[in-house]
Amino acid sequence: MKLNHLRSVSLSLAAVLVTAPAALALDANDFSQKLAAEYGATSSAKLALGTASVNGSDISFDGATITPGDGKPVAIKSQLTFHNVAEGGDGSYTADSLTLPDGDYPVEGGDVSVKNISFTHIYVANSSASGTLGSTRMIGGMSIGPITYSSNGATVATIASITVNNGFKPSQTDANLTELDSNGSATGLAIDLSKVKDPDVQAQSQALGITQLNGQVAEQISWSLADGHVKASEVSVGFDNLGKLNLAFDITGYTPAFVQTLMAAGQSMSASGADSQAATAQLMAAAQKLFVNGVSIRFDDASLTNKLLDYAAKQAGTSHDDYVKALISASGGMTSGAGLPPSLAGLAQAAISAYLTDPHSLEVRLQPAAPVGVLDFMAAAMQPDNLVKAVGLKVLVNDKEVVASGAGDSSGAAASSTDDNSGDSSGN
Repeated sequence: MKLNHLRSVSLSLAAVLVTAPAALALDANDFSQKLAAEYGATSSAKLALGTASVNGSDISFDGATITPGDGKPVAIKSQLTFHNVAEGGDGSYTADSLTLPDGDYPVEGGDVSVKNISFTHIYVANSSASGTLGSTRMIGGMSIGPITYSSNGATVATIASITVNNGFKPSQTDANLTELDSNGSATGLAIDLSKVKDPDVQAQSQALGITQLNGQVAEQISWSLADGHVKASEVSVGFDNLGKLNLAFDITGYTPAFVQTLMAAGQSMSASGADSQAATAQLMAAAQKLFVNGVSIRFDDASLTNKLLDYAAKQAGTSHDDYVKALISASGGMTSGAGLPPSLAGLAQAAISAYLTDPHSLEVRLQPAAPVGVLDFMAAAMQPDNLVKAVGLKVLVNDKEVVASGAGDSSGAAASSTDDNSGDSSGN
């Protein structure tokens, strides 16, 4: 009796040990369905993953197909492997990373080579919880590079690396997510203009003495979900020894609900037989909750302006100084002739004069005393007489605020300026 009992227990234990891996194995189909739902939550396109295979905690798919709402399917033939996948108690999934093989892709006029493609800290929400917020926190990080564009065997452009790092508060998987922070960069951007086929590009680059471009792109953005406060302190592109262009902005009202409205309206417009007027009305209603706190567009010169002026002066058969004087003299007529009101024309003329006289930096700010609704902003743009005051328009040349010395004056009088100590250029 005792021997039979031990045999029964042993067989039961053996059965549990044999079936445990299968019971605990990842459900690749469930993961695939939830990933596709997450992708479709913010896009009119549909994602279909290929045949799945599970190897321990890794899930691989034999390619994928993306079908846009109004376009032809795009096939991804590379194997997609999600590493260290784990299912959460709420039916969500996390994965340490997704890696893709290096690829070479034919494009018009050449080929693009992409290497070291990796996405990290992946979160796939339960389908019932999927939506704008779920897809927003889907990726914690990304790195790609180098990327190379070649034509006829010659390297035309390269990007050494592209990286994006997203931070989440309290955490990426927390249902009560309150804030997202993102910073990214594209470094080692290089373009060999001598290899560009367009003869006009080659001629102009040689005339300007610019045959090689080396630069970088950067972004730094934070998003508070409760009030939809989005602040971009930097969205820039810069080229060594030429200059850097940066956009900064500060808005509120960009909530997940607002984003959902945008996507719904966009999907409605792309759908067959969509009522575009209804979608537009939906967008206008949502835009009433969006406010602009500040915007800045800034260019820091590192020789580009003088190169362009030298080139233009040579084409005109005159000296650099004489050409600049002629431009300043003509600026009054150009701004007045553009139909601008006297206050705005005078400000534009003063800014042109100040910058061309000593080109180092030029910045245009919208810095209202109080947040301005987007619809009010649009209305102010339709009434240029009130634009400067309504949106707090300021122009800074070499970090000094420009003040029009003679609105609408076509004599080319130089601008007066004051030191600006107003702080954050985005108006916050």
